[in-house]
Amino acid sequence: MTSLSAVDPNLRRLIEAHPHLFKNRVPEASSYLTAGWYKVVDELCSRLETVLGADAPAFTVLQIKEKFGHLHFAWRLGQAQDYEALRDRINEIVWTAELAAQLVCETCGAPGKIRSLGGLRTTWCDVHLVDAEARREQAQAERAARAARAAGTE
Repeated sequence: MTSLSAVDPNLRRLIEAHPHLFKNRVPEASSYLTAGWYKVVDELCSRLETVLGADAPAFTVLQIKEKFGHLHFAWRLGQAQDYEALRDRINEIVWTAELAAQLVCETCGAPGKIRSLGGLRTTWCDVHLVDAEARREQAQAERAARAARAAGTE
């Protein structure tokens, strides 16, 4: 298991803020949390703690990550009172947060939306989309210049 000091600072801060959900350790599966989505996931965890109450020990966060521009929050619930009702409430809270994240720039937390750039899907605000486009264009220009130099030396 990865040590807490070895994870990204946003995930570490979340684990420290919600020790009962994370059992004071890194999730089982590889996880990370972008700075822009920290607030969304922190609020998700606070809501879960409220709903879980005495059943918090039965809950485990398995993974937090971004995939194809979407927030994914995976979890497991063990033995709990009124398991089905609690499971349904947890699903509702998680789905609400995952949907909310689609409207938040994962880089800075400003209003955003899912964007596609060169096959990469991510959730960005207009500023970070423009920045990513500029970096992509710069990289393409550098590759073209290297290819031209290589062709001229053969």
